[in-house]
Amino acid sequence: MNMLYQQILPRSFYSRHPVQVATDLLGKLLVRKVNDEAMMSGIITDTEAYGPPSEDPLVRSEGVRGLRHDWNPGLAWTTYIMRGRPTLNVTTMPPSCVLVRAIEPVHGFAFIGDVRHFRLTKGPINLANALSIDRALDKSDVTVSGPLFICEERSISSKEIVQCLRKNIRNNSAEPRRFHIKGNQFIS
Repeated sequence: MNMLYQQILPRSFYSRHPVQVATDLLGKLLVRKVNDEAMMSGIITDTEAYGPPSEDPLVRSEGVRGLRHDWNPGLAWTTYIMRGRPTLNVTTMPPSCVLVRAIEPVHGFAFIGDVRHFRLTKGPINLANALSIDRALDKSDVTVSGPLFICEERSISSKEIVQCLRKNIRNNSAEPRRFHIKGNQFIS
């Protein structure tokens, strides 16, 4: 494994409330190993928390975002929205998850400086497309070096975090459950 990616976040990081995990994922490095020679990575800049059902009216009423009672924390899970396009979620304390909405490209993106591709990793559908996220990655353990994992990069202070309502949700929680890095250009 590349020395850059040595500090993979442990399962205990994900074994917490989804709001805590969603805020703490900001600034962490999402790594997608495409094959033995190709990797892409980016700093997580935008997240949304889903669950638990007792606190989240959307989950309680619609049961969306794959709240798996039988999945351990720290697993990748894809949901399909808007004409069957995938998005990336990470399971937290059952049954809850965090949607990764956007990353700031760091490695493996040959077009980082190209303005035409500025939106490539902004938004959950664009992100999944850029990283080749699909159902084949369901139940991938992000706490070990595999096709998808998340590493320590930097911690974001509470002053740098913007809290707001989730985006494009009709039955939203009154509590802010979307979080992004203040001033970062790679948010959706």
